This record gives sequence, C-alpha cells and structure tokens, in this order.
Amino acid sequence: MGRFEILKTKQIISSDNHIVEKPDKNVLLSIDKVNKSLGQHRSITVCNHDGKYLVVDGNKHFQSLKRIGEKKVLCFNLGNLNDGEYEMYRLVFNIHQARLKYLDIAELITKLKQKDIKLTTISNKTGIDLQSVERYSTLLDFDWDEFNRKQFNEQINPFDDER
Repeated sequence: MGRFEILKTKQIISSDNHIVEKPDKNVLLSIDKVNKSLGQHRSITVCNHDGKYLVVDGNKHFQSLKRIGEKKVLCFNLGNLNDGEYEMYRLVFNIHQARLKYLDIAELITKLKQKDIKLTTISNKTGIDLQSVERYSTLLDFDWDEFNRKQFNEQINPFDDER
C-alpha cells in the first residue's frame, strides 16, 4: 500500500491540529537533542496532498528535523487518502502511541462517523472492540449542560430536617 521515500522537508506539510494537547516544550527539546545526536531515527508517515505531502504520523519528529536543519527526511508515503482515511490513520497511530483520554478518542471516532466510516471499520482498524467503539461514538451526544442544570436545580436543602 505505501512505500518509503526520501522527501525534501519543504515538500511536507505538518499537521497543526494535535490529537492530544500540544506537546510540552521540554519534550520537544529532548526530541531535538536525540535527533541532533542520532540523526533521523524513525520515518515520518505521510500521504499525498495537493501536490505535496501531509504528515499523518510523526509530526513532532518532523518538526524537530526541520528545526535542526534537515533538508531531506525518510518518509513512509501512504499514497492518496480521502479525509476519512486520513483521520482513520491518525486515530490508529495515535491510539497506540499516545495515551489518549476517553474524550479524545470519542471526538476522533465521532469525526470518523461523520465522514460515513462504519463503526465496524473503526473497530477493525483500531483494535478497539465494537461495543467500546459504539459507546465512544455516543459519548459526546450526552447533554452535560442539561445534566448539570438538573443536578443543580434539584439541590438538597441543607436545612431540610428529613435528611
């Protein structure tokens, strides 16, 4: 499906929308330090995008390689991906590498569902059992504002003797 290529950094577009919160500055500095001493030690996963390449996985490492002045990087090119496939790959890579919070996973699964990707496909690609994928896909549907309004409107009176 994909192939390894050496690409010029100026041909690659990094993703600014982080799946997890923006990385800590110290994490970025440590990645820079490792890349300076070892050189590139992992490939960057990309896909074709408007005549350039879009980072699917390895964004922090790609940014680091650019910061330390690398002009070419080893990439694994997944080829042409539609929006749904792009988001699916990002979820798959990040679910196994990053410690995603439940709401992060729910948000990603909801995005995939909105792109008409079946929950069974999401389950098969991510390794998350179908029942959990179904629960994640509805987690954001819950009306927390309504829940909180009901909770606070029905407060217990501290002066009520029947407690």
